[in-house]
Amino acid sequence: MAHKTAYFEKLALNTWLRRLTTAVNAGNASTSNILVTSSTGFAVGHLVKMTTATTYHTVTAVPDGTHVTIAPAMGAAPTTGNMEAWGYSPPLVYVGLFTAAPSDAGGGTEATGGSYARVQVTQADASWAAPSGTPTLTSNAAAVTFPTSSATWGGTMTHFGIFDAATTGNLIGWNSLTTPQSVASAGITPSFAIGALTWSED
Repeated sequence: MAHKTAYFEKLALNTWLRRLTTAVNAGNASTSNILVTSSTGFAVGHLVKMTTATTYHTVTAVPDGTHVTIAPAMGAAPTTGNMEAWGYSPPLVYVGLFTAAPSDAGGGTEATGGSYARVQVTQADASWAAPSGTPTLTSNAAAVTFPTSSATWGGTMTHFGIFDAATTGNLIGWNSLTTPQSVASAGITPSFAIGALTWSED
């Protein structure tokens, strides 16, 4: 994986270096939909620390500019302290295919029609190889197989991407395919063999 999107890079920097923080509103009355000064920068998948209770929670929704929904719920509604971002992991990971390259801002032309669908890859030790090497990389430990096409997916697949949702959602990273794959008719089943789908960090 050669390219991470700006969306993912901002989430990483907000947790790794900035410890993105927002104050809990004194009038908060919920144990799970927390009223804060500002929810800007928080995203589904963030691991957050509630400083007064010193408990950790996962962000499940950011419904507006002043609320962050978390799970598990707190034992009591917080009225003091801060919510701090301590880590980020996409809630789910899906692989998609493109007929035109995305960019760090997203975009590109994702495959469509003909039974096309993104494929979920489980976030587990058994799904990805242990990171190794320089640059450090991991790869798929099982084949990633797309649905068999029932019609064209828009032509030739030239790029792939990692998303955080089965549809729409956010593009996390992307790269070009070593060998473009034409899906211009029915009966084609694109697949990444074991070890063919890699993500590297350098």
